[in-house]
Amino acid sequence: MQRQALRTNNRRVQQAISKSLPAPTGGWNTRDPLANMKPEYAVILDNWIPRAGYVELRKGDRVWCNNAPAPVESLMVYRGDATGGDQVYAVSDGDIYDATLIDTTFTSPVYTGLSNSRVQYLNFANDGGAFLIGVNGEDTPFYWDNATWDTLTITGSSGSITLDPDTLIDLVMHKRRLFFVEKDSLHVWYLGTDAIQGDAKLLDLGPVFQQGGIIASIGTWSLDGGQGQDDYLAIFSTQGEVAIYQGTDPDDDLVWSLVGVFVVGFPLGRRSLLKYGSDLLVLTTNGVIPLSQALSLDRAKDETVAITAQIQPTFQTSSQAYFDNFGWCAITYQQAALAIYNVPVDELTTSLQYVQNLQTGAWCSFSGLNAFCWDTTDESIFYGGLDAVYQWNVGVTDHGNDLECDLQTAFSTFGQSGRIKHFTMIQPVLNATANVRPAIEMLVDFEDREPTSVPTTTISDRTDVLEIRKDWTSVVGDGAWGAVRMQAILSADPLLTSTLADGDGNDIVDGDGNLIAIDSGEPVSAQIQCIGFNTLFEPGGVL
Repeated sequence: MQRQALRTNNRRVQQAISKSLPAPTGGWNTRDPLANMKPEYAVILDNWIPRAGYVELRKGDRVWCNNAPAPVESLMVYRGDATGGDQVYAVSDGDIYDATLIDTTFTSPVYTGLSNSRVQYLNFANDGGAFLIGVNGEDTPFYWDNATWDTLTITGSSGSITLDPDTLIDLVMHKRRLFFVEKDSLHVWYLGTDAIQGDAKLLDLGPVFQQGGIIASIGTWSLDGGQGQDDYLAIFSTQGEVAIYQGTDPDDDLVWSLVGVFVVGFPLGRRSLLKYGSDLLVLTTNGVIPLSQALSLDRAKDETVAITAQIQPTFQTSSQAYFDNFGWCAITYQQAALAIYNVPVDELTTSLQYVQNLQTGAWCSFSGLNAFCWDTTDESIFYGGLDAVYQWNVGVTDHGNDLECDLQTAFSTFGQSGRIKHFTMIQPVLNATANVRPAIEMLVDFEDREPTSVPTTTISDRTDVLEIRKDWTSVVGDGAWGAVRMQAILSADPLLTSTLADGDGNDIVDGDGNLIAIDSGEPVSAQIQCIGFNTLFEPGGVL
């Protein structure tokens, strides 16, 4: 298994220090690439989120809408009703269900009869109202206008080519027009200004893409040309080409033109685009590429400008291994300042996430969240799972299952290159609202192993105040290089089922009846931050 650094942007967390030793020095080590890692990198950072000055344990999730008849392959959020808030809809087994409210079940679909549940959608408003519009490549395009679910009437022809609207599989809004991708083709169809249905016209990419293939995805991209932003239409093929169009009306050559065709790498699935500020990020086999950077470089240099450059070998290994699996997608979650890239390890069974801190650029990974799709509302983030819709970033468990976290720092010589050390103790410096006793080991000379015992960590003594916790742990290890490996498992709080203080159903108490917290019905939360490590070792002989 390939080991790759996940940046934490926190020197104290990555370099265990003893007696204020200086940073490691020395040249490039050819024996093991882990010897060349900078102190601000980690070998493992799973379920820990890197923040400025520390890493914090990610929160858990909870079941939001239960008993889905099949995996939830699409989530759609209707944002047209400003007074009533966002509405969440889940697609499972060919039916659409209202998942806006917590504790609902998949019992009464609001729209039925879809041939597949892999829906691409957008929100579009015109003088007729605000619409959620969806397509899946096998059924007639449909809409929701906050009153009615119904199908759209879209027709079109060009020479010998006649549009079958059931084959429309992707869509985007550009310059007040809807552009649709025809499945298994190089055809894009567009409607009139502000129209959601009617006669569509053909934009044929067959003569444009030299490498052939079919259209994989379509999006919009903004570029600041010095006098304001210009909006472009970007159409991506399965062969890694992207055609960039500029203008407002494809029917008028005076205001519409092909800027150029570029090569950016093979897109990872239909949901391979992510709007990030004015830029457009593309999930490719070469990494997550900002379109603004990729167009000026040769494809072989894409990885040098990739957002995923710090975890490039890891991401590239995953993209090659799971390229054909459904579930590749990306989303930004501004409330936590994170970008989440979903990696489908086993299609509709298991997934992991590579996660980037949007403020620092630091990376980590998430495990235990088996998601097939993600979406956000004004207040929350959700993902579709095997049999339910889940709300993430709440509580300390993954819908009742233990949350496991793992951290390994970069290897260090602790300022004494070429000298053996006899490591004896480690002190993790934790800032937490709960008692935390993780398992810790000192790894030496680039070994790869886990702590021998991983205790379950409960949060029964939680408070609302962060407290520094510094418990020393004995370790055994002899070597020239050392790295800290720390693991913990968070379990559900047993006090949630304890006797209540006054019987009103609102208080949580300990075994002696002392008030601990008010039970609001929300999952129990806890903050656990790792600030760094102190280590003790005895200097030994020179190698």
